[in-house]
Amino acid sequence: MINLNEVTKIFKNKKLLDNVSLTVNDGEVVGVVGRGFEVDTLGRIIAGITGYDKGTVKVDDIEVKGGKREVISRVCLIPREFRAKGLTLHQIFEKIGRKNSVPKREIKARERDSFELLELRGLEDMKYEEVDEEIRTRFMISLIMLKEPNNIVFDRIESKLNEENVALLRELVKDWSFDGRSILLLCNDIKWLKGIADRIVFMEKGRILENFEVLA
Repeated sequence: MINLNEVTKIFKNKKLLDNVSLTVNDGEVVGVVGRGFEVDTLGRIIAGITGYDKGTVKVDDIEVKGGKREVISRVCLIPREFRAKGLTLHQIFEKIGRKNSVPKREIKARERDSFELLELRGLEDMKYEEVDEEIRTRFMISLIMLKEPNNIVFDRIESKLNEENVALLRELVKDWSFDGRSILLLCNDIKWLKGIADRIVFMEKGRILENFEVLA
C-alpha cells in the first residue's frame, strides 16, 4: 500500500506538491493525471529518491524517510529516463538484482523469463545507451519482474511504447493488481488509464483537484 498524507514539496520557493493526500490500496490501480514536474516529483518521493518538506509518506506502513533501505525493496519506480552509462542490459539487471538481495539463481531465471516475455532475448550484451527508446522502456519494465515489489509506480512511460507493447503492459498491470500489488500510473493523458485504472486523480498546480472511481 502507498499512502501520502498532507505532503508538501517546495523547490526554489515554489510548491511542486501542495498538501497532497493520496492512498493506493493493495490490489488497486490508481492513475494520476498532471503536469510532468508534478507527477515526476510524486513518483520520486514515493520511491525515496526525493525528499519532502511536510507530511508523511508510507509504503506498506513503513515511513519513507525513516526506512529508506527497506522501502527500496518494496517499491519499484519506472521512470521516463534511466541512466546507466557503459553498462549492458544484463549487467544492469544483475546489479539491481544483487542490490535488492535477489539470489543469484533467481536473477538468472527472472532475466530469462522477463526478457523472453518482453522480446529482449539476444539483446543482453547491448549497452543501455545503444538501444532505442522502445527497447529501453521494455527493459525497465523487466526490472519489475526482477524485484517483484509490492508497489509499482509508472512515470509517463506509455508514450514511449508502441501500440502492441502498451497492450502488453495493460495486461501485466492487471495481472499484478490481481496479485494484490498497489499500482500508481502517473501520466499526462487520461486515454492510457481507460479500462485499467480503478480510480483517477487529477492534479493541477501541485494540488489534487478531483479524485473519482472509474465505473466498470
